[in-house]
Amino acid sequence: MSDFFDLLFHPLSNAIMTVLTGITAIYWLFTFIAGDFFGDVGAEAELDVHGADVDTDTESDLSDSTGDKSFFDKALEYINIGKVPFMVVYSTFKFIAWIITLVSSITLGLAALGWKSVFILLPVFLLTYFITRYATKPLVKVYAAMGYNGEEAVDLIGRTASMRSAI
Repeated sequence: MSDFFDLLFHPLSNAIMTVLTGITAIYWLFTFIAGDFFGDVGAEAELDVHGADVDTDTESDLSDSTGDKSFFDKALEYINIGKVPFMVVYSTFKFIAWIITLVSSITLGLAALGWKSVFILLPVFLLTYFITRYATKPLVKVYAAMGYNGEEAVDLIGRTASMRSAI
């Protein structure tokens, strides 16, 4: 058992990824507890804004074409962010990176490098970036079926309906 904890924390790269994965696990634990036990408590925020001038005018340019995306937007789209929630993709990324870091420290003997083992994280993150795309690809279909991006717009203007209820 001490060998297991030594593997999790001995090379610095393993310790960094173990702590990050632990923080993610705590996040998901709190999310599950808060979502299942408390549900929708019905808490509403009542803001009293006496005399406050609130400007709600917004301007947006909806003429963005897909060719105008920045490199960062394309990089995030590549790993299915927007089709799958960010925290799901982020958690998948960290978990895969953690596993690769543990395996690489065993196979490459990174414990002998000491603090220099941190430099293994750069190629690990690059490899994990490409693996995350294929690991989250099945989730794209799941979230699309659940209606993650919303419902399709239905044009109801000019239509008539008949009421079946006496209310």
